[in-house]
Amino acid sequence: MTTPTRRRIGRPTDPDLTRRLLDAAAQLLAEYGSERCTIDAVAELAGAGKAGLYRRWPSREDFLAAVLADALAAPVTYPEPRTPAGDLAALLAARVTGRAGSVSAALLSLIGPVESIREAWNHARRQTFAAVVDLAATHRLPISGGELAHAVEQLAAWHLVDALAHAGRRPDAETIARDVADVLAPLAELATA
Repeated sequence: MTTPTRRRIGRPTDPDLTRRLLDAAAQLLAEYGSERCTIDAVAELAGAGKAGLYRRWPSREDFLAAVLADALAAPVTYPEPRTPAGDLAALLAARVTGRAGSVSAALLSLIGPVESIREAWNHARRQTFAAVVDLAATHRLPISGGELAHAVEQLAAWHLVDALAHAGRRPDAETIARDVADVLAPLAELATA
């Protein structure tokens, strides 16, 4: 005896609409901040109805957490030849400048009070720390003695994004590369010794 399959009520979820909603919210957050990134504004910019958004995410907060996670999940392109300073600068530039940095800075005020956004932020922070540890292992940088932990504290995108959001300025890739080189200099010397 076969069991009948249940047909889902309504239209199937359109992945193109999901992408348009995430992109529209990221654009609004970058340009206007979280206060003006309303569900109405996102739906209008994406050319969709609010129902399409609420079909995917149960609340504005869950949607904004998804926007943050999506922005921070963008792959990092590392320059050739691979060097410790070049790789770390590329990783931090990907997290601090451009879309990821804009979305992160716009949502900073919601990280404390909104659990879903705080969870997305902390997940991405752990991913960034893991990526820094992986890069250190790849380049045989010393991990013992706290050198890497100290460098991570200085380089972590989360601290930099927070400081820049409160200072009202954003770094460019050259500034990040220079800062990374300054912080990594002692580690690079230890690695070549």
